[in-house]
Amino acid sequence: MTELHGMEASDIRTQDANQMNTWYCYMSYETTQVCVCTGSCWCHIPCRALKHKQPSHQEQNCCSLEVAWLTQGHPRAGVAACACIAVAQSQLSKAVFDSPYAEAAFDEIVSKHVVDLTKLGQAVLHSKRAPEKVFGLLDMHEQLDGHMSVLSEVLSNTNSGSLLRDLRGLHERLQVEIQETFTDFLGSISKDPAKNTVPDGTVHPLTATTLSFLKRLFTYKSALHILFQGEPDQEADPAVVQHMSETVLQLLDSLHANLLAKAKTYKNKALSALFLMNNVHYLVKAVESSPALAVVGEDWIELHRDQVEQYGEEYQDQSWGPLIALVKDNRPPPSRVVTSAKDRGAIKELFLTLNGYIQGLQEQQSQWTIPDTLLRSNMKDAIAEDFLPSYNEFLEAYKGVDFTKSPEKYFKYSVKDVQAMLLETFAR
Repeated sequence: MTELHGMEASDIRTQDANQMNTWYCYMSYETTQVCVCTGSCWCHIPCRALKHKQPSHQEQNCCSLEVAWLTQGHPRAGVAACACIAVAQSQLSKAVFDSPYAEAAFDEIVSKHVVDLTKLGQAVLHSKRAPEKVFGLLDMHEQLDGHMSVLSEVLSNTNSGSLLRDLRGLHERLQVEIQETFTDFLGSISKDPAKNTVPDGTVHPLTATTLSFLKRLFTYKSALHILFQGEPDQEADPAVVQHMSETVLQLLDSLHANLLAKAKTYKNKALSALFLMNNVHYLVKAVESSPALAVVGEDWIELHRDQVEQYGEEYQDQSWGPLIALVKDNRPPPSRVVTSAKDRGAIKELFLTLNGYIQGLQEQQSQWTIPDTLLRSNMKDAIAEDFLPSYNEFLEAYKGVDFTKSPEKYFKYSVKDVQAMLLETFAR
């Protein structure tokens, strides 16, 4: 409280009526303004954030609410609101009161908001460290960047001026926390357990969240300056771009290495190749679609495009390759005449093996996934192109061979049946 609040009753009685009225007006003004400004600025912040104490272990998990509040950017909250109130109160208090009431009203009202803003920053800083926290930190850091000059101008040479040190200290600590959170995130990529896989070979959550994190991170103008020592509004600085490129490459290489480790845990080699194809394809598409990530260079993109093709070919070799070899390497004799029971039995066994393999692929790969529409379509086309012509020749060759009295038992899947089966493949 200011010294005005500490006036004794005996002192008040000695003042003339005008001064007495001024004092009562001041008290009413201050009470009203504090209530109005506090209600408008901080009503959307969890009360826990405004407690002046270190969060407990349980509260750390809950402090994501403060981070969520920051990332939502509520128009009536945060640094912008605090700056607006400071400017407005500076003008209003001077218009309503003479000195010293004007200065006292300003200090009492504005200091509450500066203190609450600092407490909120401390709550966010002490909350549990997680990758998504960096966006709340960046939001608050950018807001402080944008309004620090206004706050400095208004608060300087007032009793609230000492609070500027707290705001500047908060600004610096936010920057350090952003850097350390990002460093932790880089290290967490390689630590994701190899056994943490996806059963259908789709894009792994680690891949999706990592690329989503990076793309969102670089939408912040301050991220380049804070993480790569670049000057604000100088994104084209070669040294900064080089540092950024090296960091992104390090992260993508770490992610790729982790994906390779995960792929090795699959017992099915075809599924392992499908998993790598999906995930590396996702990496390439994400890099291509982001100017910030594209700093890794065209050579990286081309190299990993080739890897997508290699993994796709490996998937085909491991899954459909044996089936293609089966129909190509087992054709009937030129005469198409089978006389011995042994030869007839061999052909029957061939068809049973073939039908079992097709059925197995149908059951197995209808549970697998290629999430990218174009990649899925291209893979289906490649399988059809490699298998269907040979399979059609195989069926036509054996139609003229008299090896069974029940052909429907062995000619189980027509070419159209396999085409329909391919439509269901990767449909999960």
